Amino acid sequence: MTVHTQYQGPGRLFCVNQKGGNTPVLLTHGTFSTADTCEPLAQFLAADRPVYIIEWRDRGRRPGTFNFYDLAEGEITSALAAMARPVHLVAHSGGGLAMCFAMLDQANRAKACSLTMLATQATHLTEAPRLNYAAVRAMDVLGRMLGRWPANVTGLGPSDETAHLLSQWVAFNRARSAKTRAGSDLFDHLGALELPALVLAGAADLTIARPDGCRALADAFGPTAQYHLCARETDGEDFTHTRLVRSRAAAASVWPRIAAFLQQQDAAFASPRNSD
Repeated sequence: MTVHTQYQGPGRLFCVNQKGGNTPVLLTHGTFSTADTCEPLAQFLAADRPVYIIEWRDRGRRPGTFNFYDLAEGEITSALAAMARPVHLVAHSGGGLAMCFAMLDQANRAKACSLTMLATQATHLTEAPRLNYAAVRAMDVLGRMLGRWPANVTGLGPSDETAHLLSQWVAFNRARSAKTRAGSDLFDHLGALELPALVLAGAADLTIARPDGCRALADAFGPTAQYHLCARETDGEDFTHTRLVRSRAAAASVWPRIAAFLQQQDAAFASPRNSD
C-alpha cells in the first residue's frame, strides 16, 4: 500500500490499486483495527478495480476523543472528497456505521454507488447472551475511566480504541436507536438514500454485531437492500465478528460474495435504462 499524497483530512488514505476500469472501492476498518486489517480484502477486490483504504485517526497510539459523527464528517467525508469519481463503499463493523452517518450529507451520497457492510449493527447488543452483555458493560465502565478500551483486553484488534466512540455505540444499543448529531433516528433516513446496500452478518457473531441487529440495519435501507447470513451451510463456516472480514474462510466465500455484489451494481449502472 502507498499513502495517498493528495489526501487532506484526519487519519490516512492508502492506495491499494489505482488501475482498472471498474468503479473504485473505498474501504474502511472497524474499531480496534487499522488499514492492515482489511488489506487482504482490499487486495482481493483490487483484481479488477481501483481500491483505497481510509484508516482512522490515532491508530497505533493513545486514541483521542472522537465519535461516529467525527469519523463521518472527518475521515469518510475527506476520503470521498479525494476520490476523482464515485465509488463503492465497503466497511467492517463500526466503519459501516460511520459510513451510514456520512451518507446523510448530500455531497457524500452523490459520490457513493453502493454500500457493503460486514458485521455492522447499532441496536441489538442488549439481546446478546447475558454474560457477554455484562462484559461489554463492564468494559464501558473501564473505558470511561481510562478514556480508551485497551486492545489487549478485548482481543478485537491491534489498536486501542477511544471510549468516546464505543460508549456512543453502547448508548445507541441501549436506546435501540442510532441518533444523528441532530437527534433524529439514523434508520429513519436510510431508506430515502436510495443507496444499494449489502449487509453481511456472521452466524457466530452473537454479541458485537448480532445477525438480528445487522438484519434491522438492512431493513432500514428498504426492500432493495440485500442481507446475507454467513453460515456453515452457505459459506463454509459460522463466522465470528473478526473472521468475517479477515480469514481464509472469508477469502473463499465472503469476499467473492462482495465482489459479485459490486459487479452486479456496476452492471446495473451501465444498463441502457440507467444511461442518459
